[in-house]
Amino acid sequence: MFWKKPGPQGRTEELHNPLDLLWDLVPVPLLHVGADGRILRANEAAGRLVGLRAPSLVGFAFRDLVERSSDSRRFFQGLPPHPRGGRLRLRRISGEVVEVEARARRAPDGSAYLVLSEPPGLYGPVPVEWIRGAIADLPVAVGIYDPEGNAVVTNPAWHRLFGIPREQAPGHLLQDGTVFGPVDRPLLEAALRGHVVRLPPRKWTPSDGSTPRMVEVVLAPLRDPRGMIHHLAAFAYDVTGRWRIEESLRESETRYRVLIEGSPDAMFLLEDGLFRFVNRSFVHMFGVSSVEAVHRMGLLALCVEEDRPRLAQYLADRLAQRGREEAVVFRGRRSDGGMITCELRANRVLLEGKPVLMGILRDITHERRMEEALRFQAELLECVHDAIIATDWEGRILYCNRACETLYAWRAEQVVGRRLQDLLRPEGRPFDLDRIRAILQRAGRWRGELQHRREDGRLLWLSATLSVHRNEVGETVGIVGVYRDVTEQKRLEEQLIQAQKMESLGTLAGGIAHDFNNILGSIVGYLGLIKEDLPPEATFRQYLEVVERSALRASELTRQLLGFARRGKFTVQRVQLRTLCEEVLSLFRSTLHERIEIQTRFPEDLPEVEGDPGQLQQVILNLCMNAKDAMPQGGILTLELGEALADDPTSQGPPNLRRYVVLTVRDTGVGMDDYVKSRVFEPFFTTKEPGKGTGLGMAMVYGIVRNHGGFVDLQSQVGKGTTVQVYLPVPVEWQPQPQEEEATGVAEGSGELILVVDDEEPLCNLLREVLTRRGYRVLVARSGEEALELYQQWRDEVDLVILDMIMPGMSGQEVFEALLSLNPQARVLLSSGYTQEGAAGELLRKGARGFLQKPYLIPELTAKVREVLEQKDG
Repeated sequence: MFWKKPGPQGRTEELHNPLDLLWDLVPVPLLHVGADGRILRANEAAGRLVGLRAPSLVGFAFRDLVERSSDSRRFFQGLPPHPRGGRLRLRRISGEVVEVEARARRAPDGSAYLVLSEPPGLYGPVPVEWIRGAIADLPVAVGIYDPEGNAVVTNPAWHRLFGIPREQAPGHLLQDGTVFGPVDRPLLEAALRGHVVRLPPRKWTPSDGSTPRMVEVVLAPLRDPRGMIHHLAAFAYDVTGRWRIEESLRESETRYRVLIEGSPDAMFLLEDGLFRFVNRSFVHMFGVSSVEAVHRMGLLALCVEEDRPRLAQYLADRLAQRGREEAVVFRGRRSDGGMITCELRANRVLLEGKPVLMGILRDITHERRMEEALRFQAELLECVHDAIIATDWEGRILYCNRACETLYAWRAEQVVGRRLQDLLRPEGRPFDLDRIRAILQRAGRWRGELQHRREDGRLLWLSATLSVHRNEVGETVGIVGVYRDVTEQKRLEEQLIQAQKMESLGTLAGGIAHDFNNILGSIVGYLGLIKEDLPPEATFRQYLEVVERSALRASELTRQLLGFARRGKFTVQRVQLRTLCEEVLSLFRSTLHERIEIQTRFPEDLPEVEGDPGQLQQVILNLCMNAKDAMPQGGILTLELGEALADDPTSQGPPNLRRYVVLTVRDTGVGMDDYVKSRVFEPFFTTKEPGKGTGLGMAMVYGIVRNHGGFVDLQSQVGKGTTVQVYLPVPVEWQPQPQEEEATGVAEGSGELILVVDDEEPLCNLLREVLTRRGYRVLVARSGEEALELYQQWRDEVDLVILDMIMPGMSGQEVFEALLSLNPQARVLLSSGYTQEGAAGELLRKGARGFLQKPYLIPELTAKVREVLEQKDG
């Protein structure tokens, strides 16, 4: 039945009959069975009786609940409209059969209402022994209490867990102080009211003195099918292990959170593109708060637009676990608009079963700037021409630049990590790292020169500067060395020193030759006067001729010394070296041993050089003779001519490339050691046996070549032969020296006045005697000052001045210039132990009438005097 009540806006609402609301509240089993015998409705008590929930009985055929369906038919047959009773045997869902009293009444629609009575003892009290037996073997500690809280039974596991003797009976739930305490009372009272409660884990120290443990207790009511509480069960669990794990996890979580929050790197969790967590470093890095970031923005929002596609692809790949676990670098933008460079490493993790990205961000803006600065510095180091090597304090190479690779023919990847002293091949004193380190520790820097040999055998001279490298706290951690290749500089220095030495020796040799020529001049002159006074048939005359020839041979020796002293260039003309070489070889071949082979390479189109053919022939001949002597067992003698652009290595001026014709004389002989090479151009130095060499051959070569404006390069190695290269300059412009006409006329004088100027008294006396005998008048001056006084006194009568170039006090050049200032037309005949080159040649260009080299014979003297006197002025 339904009843109605007025609703809003005049509508009515249908409500169940209030009596129907009591259907589920009745504790007695009630069934409403339709005319077809199927259950139309059942209350909760009926469901408990059968062992099913009440809604599950709806639609069930009632006869299926009765053990014998015939009883069901008989019960319903002739059911009157008034209540009728009887007994039925019902089959419960568990298979148990219970006998109930049933009272039924048929309704007008043919359905029937049944009221069933529960059999006695179906929900009666559970026996204590049955409970004790049920829980005795359970591994879980169990205590059973009645609904009033009185302890009923406890199993052995309960006594073992709490260390309580078995004979000790548990007390009241709210009063037992052995297991529960006053703090547990609210939860215990809730358990007695039928609630399931879990007491917090507590530390329990058993009374038997065993190890303390953590215990957790759960209390749950035990209900009968009617839902009535008939007992309260307490389950106690030993959760010591779990508690320790949880405690460790809590500590780990605390440490993890401290680490995460205290990390200098920004860390975040990214879920569905949005931040789920960011730490303090992330907030500081980007200048956003966690409230602004978490669940409101993602990492792409903090990335500049140009880098977003690359970052998005990286995040997708890491979430899908694709690709390699590498970092990605992108440019981020702070909340204040500032730009930072970030390095991100992200990995997929599971959070609550869902994949998310955990990322670590580092601000590498400063590092990138430092990298750029270091890259720039590294590029500068690679551009430096000096070799730079950085080692640790033990000498292991940490870095070497490109110049170092070029210098030593190394590759950086092959030597980094190796010991420097194991790679170097020092010449002479070994590379003493301990000694150098001691100096570096004391002074912080070491400078010096080292001599190393490359793998290919090339010898290097290095100027090394080593400095200490210290770390931030001032500890010595390494050595930085700068090595400059000064091999060429050392070679040039050695050549310069050699040139200066040769120049000094040349000056000495020239001075000696000059003095010898003065002495020899007196000897030769006076021998000539003696010969004039002797009759041609005199026996003594032949002795004088022997002495004269010896004096002339001595003068030839001084001429060689003058050649070394670069004072021997007599004539200047165009010379084709090929022609000279062929002329020398035509004469030289006849002196060669049959086991010596000559090879030549003479190009056709070589330019000419400027020089004295005779002296250049001497150069070629001396070099060939030395080469022949260096091959006593035979070998190959090679002569080559070629062209080259070179700078004079002995020049002290700025570099000046010139065009040279190069004469190369090469032999395969015994070679020279360093000592011989350093002295080979010195006069009188020879390696030949006594009597087989004067030691002037190579000295004369050096002097003649230098006098012609060239230079000599010598390369030699013991047992591998010697190569001498003579560089002779090609003249840019050349003017032939005017040839002197041969003197004509007689050598006798006719009273002309001649002023003789010479600081050597024997020569002055000789000239006065010779010239007087030939009809000349003679004035003699022993110095330049005396000569000028005599010339001013006899200026109108002096016809000729014979002027010595080398005198103490006023030099011959100064006297000559003073004479021209007194009389521009003065006739001056120059005389010197040196040749006419140099100062004498300059005076000839300024107006001197001739040159007479000492020593000279009397006919040469008188002929030259006559020649000058007969020259026309102008």
